[in-house]
Amino acid sequence: MLTRREFLEAGATASTAIALAPYGCAGDRSAAGVVVNDIHSQLNATRVYRVVKPASADAVVQLVRSAMQEGRPLSIAGGRHAMGGQQFGSETTLVDMGSMRRVLGFDAARGLIDVEAGIEWPELMRYLVDAQQGAARAWGIRQKQTGADRLSIGGALAANAHGRGLKFKPFIRDVESFVLVDADGTPRTCSREENAELFRLAIGGYGLFGVITAVRLRLAPRVKVQRQVQILEIDALMPAFEQRIAAGFTYGDFQYHTDPDSPDFLRKGVFSCYRPVAATTPIQEGQKELSPDDWNELIYLAHADRTRAFQAYSRYYLSTSGQVYWSDTHQLGPYLDDYHRALDRRLGASEPATELITVRHHPSHRAGRRELSRVGQTAVCVRDLQPARRPQPRGARARGCGIPAAHRRRDPLRRELLPDLSSVRDAAAGGDVLPAIPGVSARQAALRSRREIPERLVPALQAHVRRAAVVRAAKDA
Repeated sequence: MLTRREFLEAGATASTAIALAPYGCAGDRSAAGVVVNDIHSQLNATRVYRVVKPASADAVVQLVRSAMQEGRPLSIAGGRHAMGGQQFGSETTLVDMGSMRRVLGFDAARGLIDVEAGIEWPELMRYLVDAQQGAARAWGIRQKQTGADRLSIGGALAANAHGRGLKFKPFIRDVESFVLVDADGTPRTCSREENAELFRLAIGGYGLFGVITAVRLRLAPRVKVQRQVQILEIDALMPAFEQRIAAGFTYGDFQYHTDPDSPDFLRKGVFSCYRPVAATTPIQEGQKELSPDDWNELIYLAHADRTRAFQAYSRYYLSTSGQVYWSDTHQLGPYLDDYHRALDRRLGASEPATELITVRHHPSHRAGRRELSRVGQTAVCVRDLQPARRPQPRGARARGCGIPAAHRRRDPLRRELLPDLSSVRDAAAGGDVLPAIPGVSARQAALRSRREIPERLVPALQAHVRRAAVVRAAKDA
């Protein structure tokens, strides 16, 4: 069976794209030659051929079929928050799914809802609340990504997003089925039983397998949850997560101290978790919450005085410990459009700056937890309180500011990722640059095979290893 990785590699090697074109398509169109960008990082300015906004599934089918004849590739966008540029392609026709945001059906008995792929989280949640007023048992979403709300359901599926659930699988768990228009213009219903291979590929496939027009979601019972907040050191974090999970807490996150000049940098953080409580537990009127002005001030402090930012943030969160929320709407949060423009003016930045959100995944086994404690990083929700180290012009390539511990020469994780220097130093381009390391599984070894190392990365990797060998030889001398 063709895996997603194999498909992506084949596509990258052959420079393939889904050949789609806009002509004959229903829906609004822009003039030819439009520059588009993502909302958050604004590092992905791309000139597309035009933007088309289909208003129905039939319009998408027509679009794809005419594209087969015209030969112009398509790119697909929803909320345009993805920072990797996956939703844009130079000189493609950009399919903006924002006009397809209807609820198609709601099965209140089974907790299933059918929606068009362009609907965004606030609209979906508002519909569910309004449609279930007075119901003895209400349904809500199980999870959504954090940091912003106006992201489409189709985009969440394409990225296989995740939220703050302590034991939840990613978004794929919440997808019952979806309808995808493939490159032939054929609508296909995909589920775990029907077109199962396409179901697995398209979830997390970033639109490479076709245009998703509708999604059937599995909902979860809507319950009340209570927030509990602590300030923790990193060494206590993983045991605290395990204790919370064992006690039945369902959501949680940990927000680090981000001042590199503080001894608490990536060592101390705000640990917030949520546990289900009885339906009769009241939600108090006028509960504390951060206003847009509060967020603007926190974002400013996160750039100007990170210790003060952490103090203010932790003080606020501690003051909300014990507050009660609904399990679905507590996952909503404000996003300040173009916040960085006002921030740049306040900071007197000479060039527009931006932030990128990154996630580092760690193994869940005990060795991985020990490594997490030592490194001081985890795969947690990254909010606006984790900005770039310094302003950076839009359009510039992101550059690392410092080397994470797991990339340093003597670190165990780095030793797992890279073989001994002697076996790599003189490797020919395209050769087995990352051979298998004794003791790793066959699957892990396959990830280091020649076939999976892009040719363009080989010289840089070799140069990196050679520099490390020189440093090592100098130290040993």
